[in-house]
Amino acid sequence: MTAAYNWLDVTARTGAAAHDLVGWLMWDPPAITAYAQLGIPNGMGWIVAWRSAPLGDTSPAVAAAATYSISPAVIEMIMGSYRDVTDTHSILSVRDGAVLPGLTAIAPGLAEAIGHHT
Repeated sequence: MTAAYNWLDVTARTGAAAHDLVGWLMWDPPAITAYAQLGIPNGMGWIVAWRSAPLGDTSPAVAAAATYSISPAVIEMIMGSYRDVTDTHSILSVRDGAVLPGLTAIAPGLAEAIGHHT
């Protein structure tokens, strides 16, 4: 029984670490603040905004098909809110600008190890 518990613990810790490393950008507080400064209400929809921004000026239906797991109604609402106040280029600039500082904060030294030299 102990071995199974340890395996589950290791799995949980590994999952949390992978989530932090891969998913941190979706919950990065400085990026959320920067999205709000663009005019996305209270940072509303920042996940959808940065996921759909690379698609450019496309319809919510196309964005929903590309994101696969988000309701088309939610995407339409979010796209409508950011299209009234900013553009996809600005959203992408915030997202791209958050990568190196966020990565450095959660995994010091990793950027240099994978080839980004600051």
